[in-house]
Amino acid sequence: MKYPDSAQRSAEFLRVALALMSKHDAALHPITYAVWYEYASGRNRALNQELDNHLKADSKLDEDVTRRLYAAYVAELDPQTIARFNEEFQRLLSEVSISASRTGSDTSQFGLRLERLGKELKPDMPIAELHQRIEGMLADIQSVHGSIQVLNERLDHSQEEVERLKRELVRAREEALIDGLSGLLNRKAFDERMQLLLSTLQPGALGPSLVMIDIDNFKQINDSFGHLFGDAVIRSIGHLIKSTVKGQDIAARYGGEEFALLLPETPLSGARVVADRLRSALSQSRIRRLNSEEPVGNITMSAGVAAHLQGEDAMSLIARADTALYVSKAQGRNCITMAD
Repeated sequence: MKYPDSAQRSAEFLRVALALMSKHDAALHPITYAVWYEYASGRNRALNQELDNHLKADSKLDEDVTRRLYAAYVAELDPQTIARFNEEFQRLLSEVSISASRTGSDTSQFGLRLERLGKELKPDMPIAELHQRIEGMLADIQSVHGSIQVLNERLDHSQEEVERLKRELVRAREEALIDGLSGLLNRKAFDERMQLLLSTLQPGALGPSLVMIDIDNFKQINDSFGHLFGDAVIRSIGHLIKSTVKGQDIAARYGGEEFALLLPETPLSGARVVADRLRSALSQSRIRRLNSEEPVGNITMSAGVAAHLQGEDAMSLIARADTALYVSKAQGRNCITMAD
């Protein structure tokens, strides 16, 4: 998920997220922050609904629940990335805690000295001694002011650090949802987007159409030209798909040589046009082999297209599009079949 928030808006979400984090039992680390930042932004409806249920029940989120929510609704990061974020976040909290502790100690000591001075001041105290006491208090005031200034600077720096960690977390999350070879979404990200789209579909509204695509004879391509060329084919199709889909369309490498396109508010006929445009463009393209001057042509794809039915879940929609894809394969490949 992308975060287009302005600096001022994200700062508001930051304050809300940190306040909410402190009320629960999970440790303060980037995963906890990511969950509550998503909640504060209000953009993750499924996450907010589950968290609202916890808040209504007045139940505190522990470490296990927080990590489960993160994995289900935010993203999964590799252990190394999580460990690095956790280390930086803990360092940040430690620095703020130390500064706050020092400031609190200095302020407390100053209060005690001020109270003692109030008891020691007498109307007949010699002027020289009075000046000495006042100079001591001025030095204490300067010391407390310095501690407060250091704390404020640390807090300002900490907010910048939190924002940096947030940006890195967003970037890592996005990378975790992108297929590195095709540049499209991976299957996990596609399934999440599809579930979200179907869950927010209004009754009676035109649902999405789904196109399932498979590269014809991909094993034969790998066997004939090598796996590096097979990778080049997947990259080329990924580029072709990205240049074809527009706006709210969702494209993913669904697995191996299979791709998926989810086209919101697109009727079956419109989805078929998109699929056939891709099929035609691929069949006419020529993909260059590594260390070879002669490109390879005649690479084709088959596709199955299905339109969402009222009340249909994601699994059923995918199954119908897959069935249509198998029909295209059985009919000789390089064609489009529409589901019943």
